[in-house]
Amino acid sequence: MYEAGLIAKLAPSAARRATIAAMKFVTALGLSAVTLALASACSSSTQSQPVTFHKDVEPILQAHCQSCHVAGGIAPFPLVTFADAKPMAPMLAVATASKKMPPWGATESAACAPRFGWTHDPRLSTAQIATLDTWSKTGTLEGNLADAPPPVDARPGLPGVQMELQPAGPYSVSATSSDAFRCFVLDPKLAQDTWVSGANVIPGNAEIVHHVILFTDPAGESAKKTLGADGGYECFGGIGVQDTSILMAWAPGMQAQEFPPNVGTKLTAGTQLVMQVHYHPHTVAAATSDKPDLTRAQLRFNPATPEYALVSLLLGNFDKTEKNGDGFVYDSSDPQALSTFVIPAGAKDRTVTQRVTLPPTLDGKNALPTLRIYGIGGHMHWVGTKVEITAHRLTPLDPEPQDECLLGIPNWDFNWQRVYHYDTDIETLPSLRQFDQVTLKCTYDNTLQNSKVQLALSQQGLKQPADVKLGETTLDEMCLGIFQLVAKVAP
Repeated sequence: MYEAGLIAKLAPSAARRATIAAMKFVTALGLSAVTLALASACSSSTQSQPVTFHKDVEPILQAHCQSCHVAGGIAPFPLVTFADAKPMAPMLAVATASKKMPPWGATESAACAPRFGWTHDPRLSTAQIATLDTWSKTGTLEGNLADAPPPVDARPGLPGVQMELQPAGPYSVSATSSDAFRCFVLDPKLAQDTWVSGANVIPGNAEIVHHVILFTDPAGESAKKTLGADGGYECFGGIGVQDTSILMAWAPGMQAQEFPPNVGTKLTAGTQLVMQVHYHPHTVAAATSDKPDLTRAQLRFNPATPEYALVSLLLGNFDKTEKNGDGFVYDSSDPQALSTFVIPAGAKDRTVTQRVTLPPTLDGKNALPTLRIYGIGGHMHWVGTKVEITAHRLTPLDPEPQDECLLGIPNWDFNWQRVYHYDTDIETLPSLRQFDQVTLKCTYDNTLQNSKVQLALSQQGLKQPADVKLGETTLDEMCLGIFQLVAKVAP
């Protein structure tokens, strides 16, 4: 009687009483009957608790969708309120079940399994996908507002932004014109050396802004150029400044760049910034292509010198093989291999390999320090389908492997690019040292089976693919690795 009373207190629900009753028949009915009873009890329990927006769906949207799906965000519609989400429920169920949403390129595979996971990984669990599907199919109930999670700040942009810079005036391109590269001089008016702890780019006309790179200009060379009323100048192929580095690169789908308090990028006093914007006007979006663009840059600063300095590098885009075997890697064993970077019309699954060997010194004098890969990404255009980045270490640091796949994107999507950050401490991040090699493998599909090729052809009024070469414009191709590297700040 004591045991029965204790069980009744612990499991008062009808569902659990059914489970207890089933357990009494273990000897007589066997395991299969018990399994059926348990399944029935669980089903009854689930059906008694309907899926509602505030209790079940809203927490998923907050954690996995609202970095893009907010008013003014890069997504085409918000998913913040019940009124936002209810009409989108069927679309949510389909998009998440197919894994198209949330967009995420870095996917583990047998060929590429990085040692660490990723921070801010928005991918949904099987249970979360099932919750959205159930909500869509069972009436999209709102539920009780008291069950809602605490509100979050879902505004787009850089959290804690301290400075926002924009060109002197807007820039306009015609929907019928060719790709344009415009450099805008931005002056943060830095009176002393400063460390940047966050940066972001907000495109003005997202229909035509292909990508943006923020360059540093410590000597202020860019301000001496002939500038237009918009504060900019033509800069196809480069920004025309000698002493420069990359502060941030932005492409569609990328989020604000944020660093912890012990990491930052140094800007010396008087440094100006050059914001290079690649415009891709096209007649497919003629109604909005002609809209003037006023892309903005946001900055956040670290009040003290951080422990680690971060530099951003773009590696790849070689059209020929260097003397040391770096650059464009020509595979003589492949009868279809070409000696230069080109994706022939009709070529499917064509892979281009690029290789970079790290130099022994940082500036020709000081030895290259151990670099940790804080962030990594890939960059191609519309013909690209897959990216893989690996490292070969000459003398690996224990416990690192000599050969390691750093990033694999098996389903490349130009519209959803980002820099991926490893979910581990800085001192255990993958390292790169002098004479280590980084290899990029970019795969392309230049056939009509590639929907992005179809779109590119329609923008040119063409029906059949053409050879695609290495180049700057949207209709050319690239094979780039984006690296954010950190090293300890010298005392």
